[in-house]
Amino acid sequence: MKFLVLTAPVLALAGCSLMPGASPSTASPSPERVDAFVALVEGAGCELHREDNDALLGQAGFSDGEASLISRQLLDVGQAEINEEGNLVLITENCI
Repeated sequence: MKFLVLTAPVLALAGCSLMPGASPSTASPSPERVDAFVALVEGAGCELHREDNDALLGQAGFSDGEASLISRQLLDVGQAEINEEGNLVLITENCI
């Protein structure tokens, strides 16, 4: 089981979109981008910490808006949760 953790800054942007005028429901990230995001967080220990959020995601080419959309999607389908520290934790096969 895997856990994905998103930080408060990422979640605060959950309403942002990838393109001006697009809503999160109409600007869904591709399955490949979701898989890349999950793999990145799994590689970081299945939890996305506040202090590492911007550097880790930015270096991997994820904008704040895209990371927020993916995080919200994972949260909505039960593949992630937010822990007491406000970090995003993955709930996947590789994260227990």
